[in-house]
Amino acid sequence: MLGAFVSLAGSIDSYFSTIPTLRHRRLRTRDADERSTEWLGFNTWHPGLPAPPHHWLVSTTFTLTPDEAQFIRDRLVAEAPDALLTWLARQNDNARCNYIWEHPSLAEFPKQSRQLVAHAEMFSNVIHGASLLYNLQLAELRERPDWIETYRLLMDEWVSQRQFAALDVWDLEDFWAAVKPIGPPLRRFVQDWVELVRQDLGGSLTQREHGAL
Repeated sequence: MLGAFVSLAGSIDSYFSTIPTLRHRRLRTRDADERSTEWLGFNTWHPGLPAPPHHWLVSTTFTLTPDEAQFIRDRLVAEAPDALLTWLARQNDNARCNYIWEHPSLAEFPKQSRQLVAHAEMFSNVIHGASLLYNLQLAELRERPDWIETYRLLMDEWVSQRQFAALDVWDLEDFWAAVKPIGPPLRRFVQDWVELVRQDLGGSLTQREHGAL
């Protein structure tokens, strides 16, 4: 995404797997008798990438130097100018939050980013209930009263916190258009679960027969 790795297409794993090949390609024998060699130019990393810190193979941290931070900002602007991550990287404050929808500058996000964050918040909240219910079912199958009590309490808490008005107007088609292609089985599960939650205004999910989920 950042364009820091410029030579080969593929993942970091593919890069490491090609290192031996790159080393051989960089050395070319010019004269079999003199065994003189010439380094070939195979650039694998962006030329502006800052040099690694001293002893970085022994110990390091994620704390960035000013040059490292500026390099990342520059690459974000060049490669993904419209991304929310780019917008955040260009801000002067270092706000902290558990979830992106709790960011104190949410109202200042670009419009498209605010829409994606709203989808993310709704999806996270509604699917959390499916995860809790699944674990409750497992606890019941294992016949573990302590687990059952824990997940029933968590389910009750989730039910009490559901935002029914927001869920009723949540545009699932707009959500699907905003995310990467999702396979039919997962898409059907999400749609069925959202519909079930929308209908369960009485908060009786924990009392239902769960076999149909």
